[in-house]
Amino acid sequence: MIRVIIVFCFSTLFIQIQAQNIKKVLFVGNSYTYYNDLPVTILKLASSKGDSLYQESSAGGGQRLRGHASAPNTYQSFKKTNWDYIVLQEQSQLSSFPISQVQKDVFPYAKKLCDSIHALQNCIKPVFFMTWGRENGDQANCGFYKPLCTYEGMQMELRKNYLTMANTNNAFASPVGMVWREIRRKWPNINLYDADESHPRPEGTYAAACTFYAVLYGKSPVGASYKGGLSSAIADSIQKVANFIVFDSLKTWNISRDTVTPSFSFTAKHDTVTFNYKGSTADSLYWDFGDGNSTRANSPTHIYGRSGTFNVTLIAFKGCKFIDTNKNVTVVDRLSSVKADFGFNVSFDTVQFGYSGTQADSIKWFFGNGKEDTGLAITHIYGKADTFNVMIKAYYNTSKDSVTKEVITTLRPAGIRDIQSNKESEFSVFPNPVEKMLLVKSEKHISKIEFLDFSGKLIKEDLHINENEYLINTTFLEPGIYLLRVTTSMGSTTQRILKL
Repeated sequence: MIRVIIVFCFSTLFIQIQAQNIKKVLFVGNSYTYYNDLPVTILKLASSKGDSLYQESSAGGGQRLRGHASAPNTYQSFKKTNWDYIVLQEQSQLSSFPISQVQKDVFPYAKKLCDSIHALQNCIKPVFFMTWGRENGDQANCGFYKPLCTYEGMQMELRKNYLTMANTNNAFASPVGMVWREIRRKWPNINLYDADESHPRPEGTYAAACTFYAVLYGKSPVGASYKGGLSSAIADSIQKVANFIVFDSLKTWNISRDTVTPSFSFTAKHDTVTFNYKGSTADSLYWDFGDGNSTRANSPTHIYGRSGTFNVTLIAFKGCKFIDTNKNVTVVDRLSSVKADFGFNVSFDTVQFGYSGTQADSIKWFFGNGKEDTGLAITHIYGKADTFNVMIKAYYNTSKDSVTKEVITTLRPAGIRDIQSNKESEFSVFPNPVEKMLLVKSEKHISKIEFLDFSGKLIKEDLHINENEYLINTTFLEPGIYLLRVTTSMGSTTQRILKL
């Protein structure tokens, strides 16, 4: 019997639809699968928890794994959809028989089906439906194999052999039978069996559905509003047992889920970008640089060869999971493009300017008062309070760019002097602007060096130097203008530095 049911959980908000956990599941079994419509019961339970299920089932009465493994339509159904899971259920008695018979009549067909599933190479996970023992054991076969004489003995044989199938075939085990066992032990008044002492009553099907929901979605069934027509007390008790049995022993049921969280940073210098993977551990990475090039390297360096903004996509693979993330990367071709920019700091009528654009052959400043200058770092004294439109032009090969910013000056109050006018505490730095290494020299022994931003926030501090010269690696600084404060026995002096 083949049945198809699709559930779409509509919402007025598209984002809510996207947030749902949608699973595609194929059930391959027999009457234990279709009795009380187990797949639809799982579907309704999942829907009440905000999740969705697309399911199909191939389940004929008394069908065995051997029969499914011999039917061509079984393998056609495997390929029909990109399933998340394919559930395999053996005939209810076979998996409890003596191991010699199980090895002959069950295991080879479980392997054949799982091998076919794994060969599809689209990360479908086989799930073995661990069924339950007969209510009072398998009396018809008790004389042939003693464990079958009681429910407990039959159940533990089913457990052992279904776990063997899961562990040897890279599959999950859905421990429905063990959930039944716990319900029988804890709430013997809940009747799970139909009159034949084999097939499930609605209570038994609901227990199976709660178990499968926990296994397939990796989420607790506790709190589901769908009760399967049962009283709230019975349904809630079954939910709790399924949650306990599944999540207390995930390793036992061979259930592990691949997870990966991708993240990356990058450093751009002209048209060359170095990427660094920052995410969780992944089996492999795939980088799409947004310009038609890609790589599987872990931390690649890519040369774009032209200016532009490129959307870089990173895909991280972990087992059967893959997640992508992306960022925009802007680069400037060192041979043809330049982008001008500058920062400044105003001290009354004196302004410290620093070039902070891309690499340039030459820089020209227009201070807005008829004065001009060149150089990467310039101090200009306006001598009056006013508003000036300062423009900088940057030239690189045949390219040029300009930017204009407004600068407001004030007059220096009487009695106020620049801290750098204290000649005895002055120091020198080289080079300025600096790219990597900065040399600080002073007439007096240096006791402390501090890097500050324009707000006065301390970025880095070096203490107990006691030298006249001190070499500092400035690669920890982003490009821009900073304050460098040097302390000697004569006091502290501040200078502005430009970091390229």
